[in-house]
Amino acid sequence: MTGVHDLKGLLEQATSHEPPPGAGPAEVFGRARSMQRRRRVGAGVAGAATLGVLLVVAVAARPGPAAGPDPEGGVAPAAPAPSTGAPSPGTPATVLETLRTLLPPGAKTRDHESDDGFAGLVITDPAGRTTVEVNVQPHFTELGKASAAQLLDRYDCAKRTDPDGTECTATSTGGVRIVSIDGPAEEPSPAGVVRRQVDVLGPDGLRVVVTAWNAVEVKDGPATRSAPALTGAELREIATSERWSPAPTGQGNPQGAPK
Repeated sequence: MTGVHDLKGLLEQATSHEPPPGAGPAEVFGRARSMQRRRRVGAGVAGAATLGVLLVVAVAARPGPAAGPDPEGGVAPAAPAPSTGAPSPGTPATVLETLRTLLPPGAKTRDHESDDGFAGLVITDPAGRTTVEVNVQPHFTELGKASAAQLLDRYDCAKRTDPDGTECTATSTGGVRIVSIDGPAEEPSPAGVVRRQVDVLGPDGLRVVVTAWNAVEVKDGPATRSAPALTGAELREIATSERWSPAPTGQGNPQGAPK
């Protein structure tokens, strides 16, 4: 028969290579700070959607009974959560490159920044500087706790809460919803800072928002030119480009697709 000491030895041997317990949700929220770079897309329901995503990520990252090493130094679950099948909006470099290729020919850019599904840059010309940003969000109507109806309110000028003095036009053709706005950047708006934006939602749930300001510090000013360098028509051409169509994770966005 096996003795008590023999059983103890077997148990110690079986568990000697087990990793320590996993880290808690605090680590997940630390990583989620990078999501703040996808800013200025819209307050209210968009904020609720982001909060919902963070909560889902935090719950999914709670340590399970068995865990393995994480490449970033933490602990990742040995059995990852099932994939939702959502396509990737593109790597930061891909989103930035796509934005640059869709700008009008000859546009000179600087001060680039990018994140997953987000890119921003500054256009410089003799009239001054213009900040341009794009946000790419696959499956927008499925995000967070806000209902699809609440999210679709963004594409109804009568239901939007833009600053006073904002001009808004909305269209819906073939399942594609487009809303264009032009007016004060904030409420209250820094003196002279205006915003132009085209927000497109496709029938597949892909949302692309392209925004231009006549400033570099868009919340505080000052204005760097009388109006953004890009017209509403140019922003619309960028936002409706087929190049934003997501590809499966790891493949980025198709760069050779037609506009």
